[in-house]
Amino acid sequence: MKKVLYIILAFLVCTSVVFAGNVKGSVWMEEDGESPLLIKYTGSTSNEITITSTSIVLKDGATETTVDVSNASYNTIAEAIAGIHAAADADGDCHFKAMRWGGLDDDDLNGNLLAVGVTEYEANTWLSVVKWDTSVALHYDVVFDGKNAPRLGGQNIVKLFGNATGTGVITVSVYNDGDVIFEKVIVSPVYVLGVASTTNVSDAVSPAQIDIECDLLIDRGVVGFLRIAEVSTATGGGIGATVIR
Repeated sequence: MKKVLYIILAFLVCTSVVFAGNVKGSVWMEEDGESPLLIKYTGSTSNEITITSTSIVLKDGATETTVDVSNASYNTIAEAIAGIHAAADADGDCHFKAMRWGGLDDDDLNGNLLAVGVTEYEANTWLSVVKWDTSVALHYDVVFDGKNAPRLGGQNIVKLFGNATGTGVITVSVYNDGDVIFEKVIVSPVYVLGVASTTNVSDAVSPAQIDIECDLLIDRGVVGFLRIAEVSTATGGGIGATVIR
């Protein structure tokens, strides 16, 4: 009898460890809030980062490097990351690191970034200083950080929601480590019965209220994200998801 009891207790302990991280919560990001890439400074001297809509300017000590994203050699996220990694100080040492975050390798950064003034940042900390300009890029993004997910099976996305204020056809996409695992197109405008219910007229309200039940997995150890893109305008509002971690 004691042996059976010990087996049951051992099973309960094991299952509690496995499922301890299964916490249901949500992520939310308003317009202009998400970063296409993160930057980290690993040096020991002063550093500065300045962002314009077409450039990422990095200063390591007295040496300044401009990653010109209006240049075809650096306009995508993958190319900009390579340019950031190549930024060297006066001794030729490279202390800036970057990694893809709320975006895809071939996303175009040119003209799509929010301006950020000259700022010095804490070393050895991943920074979300580079931000998408939602009204120009015409998409909202929110990241699912699987790199630090406590759940052994990754992150389970069970609902997508938001108020992506704007106009035009909406494309809702979820990416797992750069691969699309969900996509839904919401056609705009919505047509309703007109005067005397005899003709169809365009509804004045854009179908921007997103409420989608789903069952999607973001693998543990990778970064995934939700993107809601609009073809005409994207101003105001935000998007989010319900996540089981």
